[in-house]
Amino acid sequence: MGRVGNGVADEVVRCRGLAKVLGGRRVLDGIDLTVNKGEVFGFLGPNGAGKTTTIRLLLGLSRFDGGEAYLFGARVPVTAATLARVGAMIEQPTFYPWMSGRRNLHVLLQSRATPDDIGAALEAVGMTGAAARKVKTYSQGMRQRLGLALAICGRPDLLILDEPANGLDPAGVRQFRGILRRPADGGATVFLSSHQLSEVERACDRVAVIHKGRAVAHGTIGELGGQDTWVQVTVASDVEPRGRQLLAALPHHATAPGELLVQASSGRQVSELLAGGGVFPDAVTAAGTTLEERFLSLTEEA
Repeated sequence: MGRVGNGVADEVVRCRGLAKVLGGRRVLDGIDLTVNKGEVFGFLGPNGAGKTTTIRLLLGLSRFDGGEAYLFGARVPVTAATLARVGAMIEQPTFYPWMSGRRNLHVLLQSRATPDDIGAALEAVGMTGAAARKVKTYSQGMRQRLGLALAICGRPDLLILDEPANGLDPAGVRQFRGILRRPADGGATVFLSSHQLSEVERACDRVAVIHKGRAVAHGTIGELGGQDTWVQVTVASDVEPRGRQLLAALPHHATAPGELLVQASSGRQVSELLAGGGVFPDAVTAAGTTLEERFLSLTEEA
């Protein structure tokens, strides 16, 4: 398993043997993970894997049935002073629908944030223009943005986010990734729970994959296979042998006559290798990342 950091002093989140039973079912079964200062950590798993349950335990919203967890070296449940260092967004954000977005933040944050802090958070998530509108007029994506503004307001040392990109359009997801990097670049830590592979792969430094309440993999994106892409190549059957020779340096296999699945950094790399040897493919298309293949194999959904 991957490890980043210089020891216990760098650990912001630590779980050892974390367990939880709900309705007679063991929804968490011995979770071990460490999240270090200044990183964006992806907590990846299919729906129902136990991601939200883990977050609720870390925040003291639920009691665990085994193991232990620590935030900033303090054992969970932590004191109010330690919890004040954490910004969180769990599941669907809940707001007062008859109040404006800006007023909601003032009420929910009370004395923990200044008007300037709130204004900066709204600007960071692209909600300044809608901040005076009542929340009941917001779309799901706008509520997600407001929830993210609530979490980042006051520049917490740890951000814990549960599926924060739900309801966001592609432009919103791209903006969201930039929002995540800024706290980490400033020394804060981001714990991102998601089932969206592309979101995690592009935003995170390290990842833990959870399935059926167990952490089944843990490491950097590169260690889990997220640096390369699977590329589907279609060539004429008579030049397929020559094409395979040209691609010999890259992992690949045939999926059908004239169809090759190649592991490469990009489709362009594959096209250039083939064209350099006089083979011009009929089609070159992205077929998913290697992280996606690894995730599907780990969660038995391939």
